[in-house]
Amino acid sequence: MKVAVFVPTTIGACLVDSIRKLSGPIPNSTVLPVDGHSQLQMSKDYNDMMRPGGVVATAVGASGEVFELRIRGEIDMGRSWELPVALAHRLHRLGHQFAPPEEAEALIWATGKLGSDARAIVLEEKDGYCIAAKLAADKTRLSATVGLRRLFLFPLRVPPEAMNVVAPEDDSSAVADLEEAIKRLDAFVLGGRIGPAAPTNRLRHRKFAAVIASVACLIAVGVATYSNSWGGYAWPQPKDELTVPVTTELDDPLKESPPVAAAPFRLVEIRPLPGESCANAGPELTRSVETKLEAMGGRFPDSAADKLCAIRLEPTQTALVVFVTFSEALLDGVVPSQRSRAERRLPGLAETPLNLTDTLRASQEPIKHIMTVRTTDGLTTTFAHHVVPGAAP
Repeated sequence: MKVAVFVPTTIGACLVDSIRKLSGPIPNSTVLPVDGHSQLQMSKDYNDMMRPGGVVATAVGASGEVFELRIRGEIDMGRSWELPVALAHRLHRLGHQFAPPEEAEALIWATGKLGSDARAIVLEEKDGYCIAAKLAADKTRLSATVGLRRLFLFPLRVPPEAMNVVAPEDDSSAVADLEEAIKRLDAFVLGGRIGPAAPTNRLRHRKFAAVIASVACLIAVGVATYSNSWGGYAWPQPKDELTVPVTTELDDPLKESPPVAAAPFRLVEIRPLPGESCANAGPELTRSVETKLEAMGGRFPDSAADKLCAIRLEPTQTALVVFVTFSEALLDGVVPSQRSRAERRLPGLAETPLNLTDTLRASQEPIKHIMTVRTTDGLTTTFAHHVVPGAAP
């Protein structure tokens, strides 16, 4: 899939033209203009950021490699290019191609400088990253891309100026660190906003051809939300990078995985008993849906929103411990006072409370979200799930 990656500046965004892995006795990663061979001023900082074994290189799945990055445009000062370039490396690792907006099928707009530990996004107190100026400089160019799938990521908060550019159908979010930005990008990709990269032309033109790609997944934190037993223990974060095969279909929606007798996971809907409310809903469950853990990209049956108190992903095997990330599309429905609890993790159980009534009444559109799961036996997979308006059957 062709993706336009904007690297915003106050005079108009530069574009990521290409990323090429270098081989041979080449010691440093470098940044070059599209039509030249002289290193850009940002090359030293880029090499430091992408150093083999570093936090950024590991997070985006590029550890141990040296790269040549080509940029359309000139970046002569500042380091707010670091976040969009890191995300470009993530897309490159997933097999996507870069293209100008007029040829692209999706667009990424992000800005942010990474901190000294290459994780946190630094808050620029002095000028706030000049986001208003960057958006104004790109407004005309971005207006021509309405209709593309677009992801906007802002450092630490979404500025009011974004409302002049970001359309209601766009994905936009504030991110505080690289890990959160990668999580947003992965949810954007896995949620169908950017399709899978086809490895050959022959497969690209077959409607139902299977695409097998190698995807590097780093789930450093899981998101598990409000439940009666969320506790206060800080569970260890998985640190190693996993590469797992992904199989899907071109131009076709996600398929439901067939139920099995002993599926490792099941999706549980929690609804109140007659006469009760979500505040005192007990463990009684109206429906339990199972899916194969091995079904990469599988989709659970839709859940009706009416009287739906929570969704829980739970293992069927008592020894299985999971770390789960719910995409922001679902967490947006969490009551604000519960958000701090919504970001805690639990072993063996992941549950998110829902406050979807007003959201669904206003939009009447399904809330689509992705659950990314990592197990203690080293397997990572993803499940899609939709919460739709209406009452449960």
